[in-house]
Amino acid sequence: MSNHAILNNVEHNTLTVADQRLAEHDNHHMCAALTLSELRAAVQDYPILFYRSPNESSPEPMAIFGFEKNENLFINESGWSNHFIPAIIAKGPFKIGHQQDSSVEMNQVVSVDLEDPRVNTIEGLPLFLPHGGHSDYLVHILDNLHRLATERPDTLAFGKALFDAELLESVNIEFNVNSEESTRLTGFMTINEEKLNNLNGDALESLAKKGYLQAAYFCIAAMANLGPLIQRKQQKEYN
Repeated sequence: MSNHAILNNVEHNTLTVADQRLAEHDNHHMCAALTLSELRAAVQDYPILFYRSPNESSPEPMAIFGFEKNENLFINESGWSNHFIPAIIAKGPFKIGHQQDSSVEMNQVVSVDLEDPRVNTIEGLPLFLPHGGHSDYLVHILDNLHRLATERPDTLAFGKALFDAELLESVNIEFNVNSEESTRLTGFMTINEEKLNNLNGDALESLAKKGYLQAAYFCIAAMANLGPLIQRKQQKEYN
């Protein structure tokens, strides 16, 4: 059960966080939402598909880590086997919210889940320096939280632009894991590259001006990572 407390350098000056990349629960993420600015880095490691959750009107880009619920094929005994970790995971046991101050203004505040098993006072990365300043780790966390908070509207607008232009189509990924078993991934969408290339000049210009055209091609290029991810799955099952 979560127990979020607003972070401060007095009450929490001794808190440390076990490296979230090695946390056992990261192994339960089979995909993660990406912000628009993360696509350039994510294309180096992951297939990128689009998913529209029931409570959202727009699809959003997702880094794919596995093909089954709670499967992350990028986790091994040493932690993450690649370099880029999406902000939604890298933020660890922290979240950003709003609190009303004495002047009735709403200010952003950062909270930490004190019940998260990564949070302790014995080992891990410190949040604060001895004299109260932010540690490098906390600066990294704050950067991730800021990215998630500020980029989400534009990321959803990107997905909506692709959807409205009828560039997204459902995709079913099915392959043999071994001689007796197959795996199928459904519920996601991908960009139809042919339709994108055949858009008229005005539509292409509109996407380009917003930075969405480049982002779309990042997502298309990322599908080259699907084959290596399938190989990871097959090797895991054979071993």
